[in-house]
Amino acid sequence: MNKDSAIKLIYKMGIIAPIALTIFTVLFFTLLLKPSHISYKKAINKKNDATEMARQEGYEIEVIDNTYGIITSYLGKDGNVTIPGEINGFEVVKIDDNAFEGNNYIEKVTIPETIKTVGERAFCKCSNLKQIELKEGISEIGPYAFEYTNIERVDFPSTIAMIGDDAFEDNSNLKSVSFRDGKDPLSIGNRAFYGTSLEQVDFPATVASIGSFAFGGNNNLKNISFMESDIPLSIGVSAFEYYQGNEMRIPGNVTDIKTSICQNLEIIRIERCKIDGVTQNLNINVPLKEVHGTDTLTEIKGYIGETVFYGPSGSEMERFAKANGYEFIVEE
Repeated sequence: MNKDSAIKLIYKMGIIAPIALTIFTVLFFTLLLKPSHISYKKAINKKNDATEMARQEGYEIEVIDNTYGIITSYLGKDGNVTIPGEINGFEVVKIDDNAFEGNNYIEKVTIPETIKTVGERAFCKCSNLKQIELKEGISEIGPYAFEYTNIERVDFPSTIAMIGDDAFEDNSNLKSVSFRDGKDPLSIGNRAFYGTSLEQVDFPATVASIGSFAFGGNNNLKNISFMESDIPLSIGVSAFEYYQGNEMRIPGNVTDIKTSICQNLEIIRIERCKIDGVTQNLNINVPLKEVHGTDTLTEIKGYIGETVFYGPSGSEMERFAKANGYEFIVEE
């Protein structure tokens, strides 16, 4: 190669190299960014497809973080509704607040195991709703969720942990509920079952709180039972208002006992608390014939009437009875 040829080659390289570098850079970043752009576009399409598929079934759905879905409303007219567990690959985990409120077509609804929460007023005022099927998985039923419906029976799965205030209020046709023991403590809100027609309630060992008037407004309630448990249980004011039984057994895990307006109640039997460091207190606003307790009952107050107290010698019950002029009989 002569001198002139070498100079021409160097000159050409000086022009071609920057151009090649520019082309390489453009190609590199195009290939680098293209997959993420495609992924984003696919995610948008998947979300839009889910929305369209849901609408075809009568639902409005909100997809959260491109990972799961929430039923926000139902516009269908089916009498028998099965909530979908997934729509286009998005797991449906919640029925949102007011989603079915006022729908008078629904007569039965099946809620799948993917649903964790039924929102506030979700089925409120569904006046023809008579049957609900709750699968294992649901953990929370929000306030007023099934208020003013005509449900006749509810079988709660073991996963239920929260039944909100007024959740089943004013279901006059509700005559039966059942609970299964679960892993998490169960909280039953204020007035949760107010105004139902329940005749018997058998609580699971996991129940931890029963709110005020939770089972009030019901003249049909005749039987209440509790299982032995080491979970402290609080019972709110008039939780069993209008209870028709004449005797009530309070398990040893109950720490706070408030009772009133139980018109036929004559005898309360409070079992000994077996939970370390926990004591019991009793607030009565109904005349009773007998109160049976143990040395773990440390506080008694309220209007009691002509009551005879039974308990251990030297107990708070004995002190209270004698200080207030009530008859006390030793019962170890």
